[in-house]
Amino acid sequence: AELDSELARVEAERERAIQLQLEAASKAAEESARKQEVEDAARLAVEKLVQERQAKSQEIGHLTEREEQLKHELEMAKKIAEMEKIAAIQSAKAIAEIDESAQTTPLVDSKRPPVVSHRGIQTYQES
Repeated sequence: AELDSELARVEAERERAIQLQLEAASKAAEESARKQEVEDAARLAVEKLVQERQAKSQEIGHLTEREEQLKHELEMAKKIAEMEKIAAIQSAKAIAEIDESAQTTPLVDSKRPPVVSHRGIQTYQES
């Protein structure tokens, strides 16, 4: 009877040990699965950050290119405005010279009223 109880106790301990091993293996598998999920999530996060960085770098490249284009357009507009200013000054001087010479020797009939051109410069109507 003592051997039977000892055998039953050993058998119970063996089954308990097997149960503990199974639980430990199950916990290890769960931990491995969680670790894999964390690694996958981290890898996806890194990939997303890399993609975002590439997209931002590309956007910065486009914006830099656009900025250079706008700077060039601004410089061209400034040059055109300066040339138009010079042309307007030269036209005003030429008209002033014509007006001065017209006062001494009238080239047009003085009965005609002056006409203001689209640039605001006073001229005389021609017939």
